[in-house]
Amino acid sequence: MSRIFITRNLPGEASTMLTEAFGAAAVRQYASDEPIPRDTLLDAVAGAEAVLALLTEAIDDAFFEAAGPQLKVVATMAVGYDNIDVPAATRHGVA
Repeated sequence: MSRIFITRNLPGEASTMLTEAFGAAAVRQYASDEPIPRDTLLDAVAGAEAVLALLTEAIDDAFFEAAGPQLKVVATMAVGYDNIDVPAATRHGVA
């Protein structure tokens, strides 16, 4: 089973679409319009295979280490990817 973590409330029907596509048990979401606290983020991504983040989340070595080796992809809901440490993602085998 894929496990997807979303770091913030999504606009419109996006959460519903993900839940319908992957199943309610596979999709978890930080249910707030405020940025997720760093320690909460690092705990929440443990075991995730995919993470949908916003620019407010630093996606770095500590993030990848907290997520674990099963993490396959990180997507950001933004224009650009300044919050993602691409060399760290590459080192951890994450797209």
